Amino acid sequence: MKYYEPGMRIIYDPSKREVTVTFRGRRTTLTGEFASEVIGREAGEAYCRSRGWKDMVATAPMPPKSLLAHRKGPRPYL
Repeated sequence: MKYYEPGMRIIYDPSKREVTVTFRGRRTTLTGEFASEVIGREAGEAYCRSRGWKDMVATAPMPPKSLLAHRKGPRPYL
């Protein structure tokens, strides 16, 4: 999974085989014969990358730390 910036959208239109990209307040339509949604999304991401977007792969979130993790010794409350 990749993180998109707030407001960043990549929309594939299968009937026209084009991609509409909204990036940093500007909407652009990428025309071309994008054969599938995957190829269209990749083209949209390449467009955003060329304008400064840095894609970061999502990592698993850290589990919440227990409020009682600082205590040492036996834990009668478990």
